[in-house]
Amino acid sequence: KPIRITSKNGPGATILRGHYVNGTKTAQRGVRILNLDCADAIVENLTLADATMGTDPLYSSYSSTGCCALILDGTLRNCTVRGGSVFGYSGGIHLVNGLVTRCIITGNSATAGHSTGCGIGMVGGTLEHSLIYGNTSAQARTGTGVYVNGASCIVRNCTIARNSTKGTYGAGLHANNAKAQIIDCIAWDNTSPRGVENFAGSAAVTNLFDDGDPLFSDPDNGDFTLVDGSPCIDAAVGEPTTELDLAGNPRVTRVRMDIGCYEAPAFAGDTLEITGDKDNLGTVEPPYGNYEDIG
Repeated sequence: KPIRITSKNGPGATILRGHYVNGTKTAQRGVRILNLDCADAIVENLTLADATMGTDPLYSSYSSTGCCALILDGTLRNCTVRGGSVFGYSGGIHLVNGLVTRCIITGNSATAGHSTGCGIGMVGGTLEHSLIYGNTSAQARTGTGVYVNGASCIVRNCTIARNSTKGTYGAGLHANNAKAQIIDCIAWDNTSPRGVENFAGSAAVTNLFDDGDPLFSDPDNGDFTLVDGSPCIDAAVGEPTTELDLAGNPRVTRVRMDIGCYEAPAFAGDTLEITGDKDNLGTVEPPYGNYEDIG
């Protein structure tokens, strides 16, 4: 039977911790916080935090992976996933199938082993409208923010920023399947020993902003919303798959959807509306006078 797990007061108030005893985080092996394995199940409005992962007697083939959450199917929505530390793959989330939407994935790590997908590792499913930042890898591997390794994977309208690895490439996003889809995402200021390494690998990439400044509001303090003048505003090519962005604002506020997980607010300045054509007098509203040769 499908189940829905939610919180009344949101992820800032409701935190599920993975490996604490009497309020103190214990070392080494612990328990995974969430195993999700039902297509109709929904987990939402929670924080999954501070888990360590070793062997898993229930899902033995997924031991040492998906420290905070293992999603075989179902939906994780409007959650924060942070502080997962794994000896292996996927410090935060390991996604096999299902949907991760409008989530913040941050501060997860892999301390040794393969160290891929420290924020989220994917072999299937969809990751959308989510922020993946500040995840780290202690070993020389790749895809610290997002690691994609399945033909059915879709990464859509995500912001992947300031993840770091000791590997050689793909600190932000590493795709390892040419059929995986990357659509309308921002990858910015992800670093490896070679410098900025926002994207590496092979995928069907559509409209990835990974070269230039997206003009975030205050990235040093974790604010990756867009300011006026950002080249990512009204620049998405896809259609919205949800009514709300990560912050709970309308997904389209101007002409088109923005690239990344946040939608810039509607333009707040004055608007001059010009009518006319090159062969006739035109007018400007509000009326600032008549202008000739307006084309």
